[in-house]
Amino acid sequence: IWDALLIAQSTPLTSASNLITITLSSNVDLTKDSNITLSGLNGTLLPDDPSHPVTSNPADKFLTGAGVWNMDDGTLGLTVGADGLAHETSYVVSFWVRNPADEQDASDVNISATVRSAAYNAATAADEDGANHAIFPEELVTASTESRLGIAGSAAP
Repeated sequence: IWDALLIAQSTPLTSASNLITITLSSNVDLTKDSNITLSGLNGTLLPDDPSHPVTSNPADKFLTGAGVWNMDDGTLGLTVGADGLAHETSYVVSFWVRNPADEQDASDVNISATVRSAAYNAATAADEDGANHAIFPEELVTASTESRLGIAGSAAP
């Protein structure tokens, strides 16, 4: 499903606020109410947040400009907004976390998606007659190999 996936962090420093940025492009349209889940972002000090602020470029591609953050699982769930995400188009998603107090190795971050058809009713969380959805399994997101603060490869979260 994914044509391109890249993840980077703004800083490797312990206990620092850290901007996580993911660039993604898919080979299918992701319709309104489709779900994208990022997993493997373990070890942060960011508590659970059902409405964690997320920015996207182009802007406002995700419902409420927020995602569902789960600290224990290290996951961020995103719901695609009204305009959907077009295939073969790059989107950049960013959100803040707080790095752990102790150093840790970069982790493998994965992405998965559930693509909803137009017959999905988000208000009732049910499929209406003729509804279809496709579940795409986890894929590894490529970690940036750039340097941060003069530390080789430290852009990988």
